[in-house]
Amino acid sequence: MGGVIGLIMGAAMVASTLATRWIPSRPGPHPLGLVAALRTARGNRPFFLLLGAHVGNTLAVAIMLAGAPYVATYRLDDYGLTSAMFVCMVAPSAFAVPLWRRLARRYGEVGCYAAALVVFAATGAAAYPSSPPPPGSWPSAPWSASATRPCNCFRCR
Repeated sequence: MGGVIGLIMGAAMVASTLATRWIPSRPGPHPLGLVAALRTARGNRPFFLLLGAHVGNTLAVAIMLAGAPYVATYRLDDYGLTSAMFVCMVAPSAFAVPLWRRLARRYGEVGCYAAALVVFAATGAAAYPSSPPPPGSWPSAPWSASATRPCNCFRCR
């Protein structure tokens, strides 16, 4: 599966590179070093706000995708469901991206990006309590009776 995803990502990178070859670009009179580039970027407050939002969003998505094997193995008791969970988390973007693009053209990119972040956080928070841990699993609340029992993972069985 990793190879297939890698091929898809590689094809997307090549396609985006070829699709933007017509855009004219010229380097400045002299290239900036890393310190000078960071000093220049530091003076651009909207850039840093967007960068922070992007890093937060990317981190949240990466954590969600990285948790798929854990959920499949320890919550659903079937590691084979990892691929299905990955597809279920990534496939909706095939429909959502064109929709958000149309909304961004109509209402503005920054407002739609902020709305997407709020919707993502709200659905994540709403889904958090929807699946309580099975009895005897770890981690559990320290006040619950299951906190003193061993976990139910494949190593402890």
